[in-house]
Amino acid sequence: MTRRLVLWALLLTTTVGVLAAEEWRVQIIALNPRADLLLVTASDAATAYGCQLVLTQARLIHWQARRDQEAKTLTDQARHDLYAAGDEKALASVVGREPSPGELPTCITYTATPYSPSLTHLVRFGGEAVSWYREREGLDGLILLDVQRFDDFDRVVCTAVEEGSVTLLDRLVPSGSFHELEEELAAAFLGYGSAHTKSALLVTDGPLSLTITLDGVVQKPGERLFILDPGTIDLVIAAPSHTGREELLLLEEGRVTRFDATLDTVAEEAVTVRSQSGRVSWFVNGIVMDANLSLTIEEPVYPLSILATKEGFVNQEIGLAHAPAEDLVITMVGEKSLSSASLKGEQEDFYKELRKTILLFGAYVATVALGSAPALEHPFWQVGQVASGGVALVNLVSLVAQLATYAR
Repeated sequence: MTRRLVLWALLLTTTVGVLAAEEWRVQIIALNPRADLLLVTASDAATAYGCQLVLTQARLIHWQARRDQEAKTLTDQARHDLYAAGDEKALASVVGREPSPGELPTCITYTATPYSPSLTHLVRFGGEAVSWYREREGLDGLILLDVQRFDDFDRVVCTAVEEGSVTLLDRLVPSGSFHELEEELAAAFLGYGSAHTKSALLVTDGPLSLTITLDGVVQKPGERLFILDPGTIDLVIAAPSHTGREELLLLEEGRVTRFDATLDTVAEEAVTVRSQSGRVSWFVNGIVMDANLSLTIEEPVYPLSILATKEGFVNQEIGLAHAPAEDLVITMVGEKSLSSASLKGEQEDFYKELRKTILLFGAYVATVALGSAPALEHPFWQVGQVASGGVALVNLVSLVAQLATYAR
């Protein structure tokens, strides 16, 4: 009975695990050693621009076939285990069960594979060899990178293989100048993943604290790349201490639109920070300023980071998102600083304390041993045990307290 329950649990768990998958799996393969030089660039472009999946009719048919095949394989394995266990009743109940529909994939995961002579040989056969490899590896598609050398140029061919093969890119570039293909690879993978139904907006440059709003919706901080439906979009960008901009952009399907988010700075009032702890060294946004009693920033740009340092004191940092209402004042807090001489002295004191503690506990053990000897029975030993034990315990507490100071 227990074996039957375990096998049924295996059957249900593995089947649900397969059917709940929501990823379209694609392998990027370098077909020769020179294509390895392009592998990272292509993989980055695919992950950034080709991550969203649009299911065409052909892709949907393939997905359903793969899902059913995987479910069937796992079900057959469970049936085999039940048969091997001799559980005919449980085996009969499995017959005729149909797997429930799984969720459709919405994103693509890419795996980059460096050049392998045997894999290249297999892939170049095409046809049934590629279909067999995809089925064996559980892949929904392949991206083949081929770089051919022609004198001082490289011919780069990028091919997508699913039910058929489609050339995504075929370009001639100066030898080794694969960086020139970044924009074209981005557009190629955008078209591949979205089946040429999406567009991309890439916001470049501009302040780090940039706020991006698309059609009235504020986007996540730091997000600069957006995969969108084609058409006109209202873009608003803003940042502290900068003049905001609003633009209407026309996004075309299968293309990457780049927008320069450089903004004009707004003149802000000067900011002054004073030290109540004498001269300190000032840093503004990581840039070293003069050491002085105070710091005045004539044309601040927010957000602003101000750091004050002084030997023997804890660093003080101020972060400003907007102009302060008044001048700022800082007070440095001292920190424990040990020179090499004082450190050596503290180490010597610690070892003396440790040696004394060991000797006191040794004395206590000696009094216990002597007091237990039949020939030396005397009330003095009991008094000695209590006295030596108490002194040793007090010394141990002092040693632990000293150790605690080093852990701060």
